[in-house]
Amino acid sequence: MKAGESMAESAVPGRIANIIIKEWQTTFGNLNSALFITLLPLLITVQALVLIVLVSRFAGGEALMDTILRTGVAKLEEMMPTLSSLPVIEKFQVFFFLQFPIYLLLIPIMIAISFATFSIIEEKQMRTLEPLLATPVSTWELLLGKALAGAIPALIITWVCAGLFLVGVVWMGLAHLLSLVLTPSWFISLFLLVPLVTVLSFM
Repeated sequence: MKAGESMAESAVPGRIANIIIKEWQTTFGNLNSALFITLLPLLITVQALVLIVLVSRFAGGEALMDTILRTGVAKLEEMMPTLSSLPVIEKFQVFFFLQFPIYLLLIPIMIAISFATFSIIEEKQMRTLEPLLATPVSTWELLLGKALAGAIPALIITWVCAGLFLVGVVWMGLAHLLSLVLTPSWFISLFLLVPLVTVLSFM
């Protein structure tokens, strides 16, 4: 009896892995769903960089100081006194860069919704759910497998977008501001909040 139970328990990771692989084949096998899940987060990252470039180039320091953003920058200067020695434009660039982790939190939520939607549509069209339910897979294994199948790509894509954002900052010639951008809160958001939001998005 114990030997049978141990064999059943050892088969659990394999069944979950099969569910994950099946979900990836279903979702990423469709070009539309694959492009939507991968390209949209990248577009959000590019959009954030373009917005910063446009505001910095066309608004000008004086125009920025006349906006409500001035209050946010003033509070940021209180927390980071080294900002006071920077030009006005660079102060606002640092301010905008530090807001990017908020955008990162939107990516796993968006991928979770997209993954669930495309998965349901594909299963209905291909009728793959019924054969799966007929296999010796428990409900919790099925749910965990589906959650991990979405959470793993969401986490990877979010981290890739964060890396591309930093590359974009360097490409813009603002590498000297990275020491002000890569604060402990940035890493907490990236390696703690993002995984937490990712997990919660698939629950």
